[in-house]
Amino acid sequence: MKKYTILFILCSMVVFNTYAQDELLEILKKEAPKTKKDTVLSLSDVFLEDAPVKSKTKKKVKDSSVTELLDVLENRSVEKRSDLKNHEPDDLFGLLDILEEETPKTKQYVAATFKGTRILNGHSIENRKKGILEFVISHRFGRVNQGFDELYGLDQSNIRFALERGITDNLMIGLGRSSFEKTFDGFAKYKLFKQGIGPSSVPVSVSVFGSVAYRTLKDFEPGKELSFNQKLTYVSQLLIARKFNSNFSLQITPSYIHKNSVAINSDPHDVFAIGTGGRIKLTKRTSLNFEYHHTLNPLKSIDAKDSVALGVDIETGGHVFQLILSSSVTMIEKGFIAESTDDFFEGDIHLGFNISRAFQSRKSKK
Repeated sequence: MKKYTILFILCSMVVFNTYAQDELLEILKKEAPKTKKDTVLSLSDVFLEDAPVKSKTKKKVKDSSVTELLDVLENRSVEKRSDLKNHEPDDLFGLLDILEEETPKTKQYVAATFKGTRILNGHSIENRKKGILEFVISHRFGRVNQGFDELYGLDQSNIRFALERGITDNLMIGLGRSSFEKTFDGFAKYKLFKQGIGPSSVPVSVSVFGSVAYRTLKDFEPGKELSFNQKLTYVSQLLIARKFNSNFSLQITPSYIHKNSVAINSDPHDVFAIGTGGRIKLTKRTSLNFEYHHTLNPLKSIDAKDSVALGVDIETGGHVFQLILSSSVTMIEKGFIAESTDDFFEGDIHLGFNISRAFQSRKSKK
């Protein structure tokens, strides 16, 4: 019993100090049997829990195990000395580097790059967790430069309702309806990569986003109604974001918009844009958000402007309330990226907000 207690303590010391192995070798040499090695069972058999051991060979197994362990440690000691020959004896960092090679690595990911699934108007790389159903209400009022007669835009209101659900932790879908142009829209967002911590981790989070919008406003001339397919618009986006520290996050959003029908022949069916958005933490529960989308080939039939938005995130009871100042009255991608006609810096600013309520539609596993 004493022999195995000493063996256990010294084996633990081997992991941290090469010289402990030399001490272990000296003790084991004294404890090793002086007679010829017994090969009734190998060392691997001794440490198997289900290895059959007969009582009459118990002594031989013990002696054999000590002898074989001695051989293993002698070989390992030579290897360790070879690894350490370029290090000073007291070089702790050199020892840690060698031990790190044998330590299993666990992946760690960055959380809460943004607090919600939207930066302001556009989507962030964040998803709802699996089984979470979220009801989203978004408002955009009229322009504040309309003056007191329109109560600085509050007399006018555009609203969007949506239901959004996390299918998995990486996949989210949603369905919404906007009062502006009486548009229905559906989307899916999938997270490809997650920003990680460590030298071999991915430095950014990447998601892909796709949506389709169906315009139902009856503003056509008699006999010139568009077909179902002509009323459809598609959007594809790549969301690339990085959380630099706990106070600052930034996202780049290349966008592609395809319109099945256009107002005039000179309007492009395919619109390309590049967007950026970010979050600056102000306090524990508030942050300043910004968003900008630049259209590379704007529509010719309207005086299209780039979309600009500023806002504040306020965390309230596990949910995020967003107060927004935006140059766009629409709340879906095909509208605020390609069809915005207001200039933020000339006072064409729409006050608005996003508010949501999440429901646990799936019981969590214990």
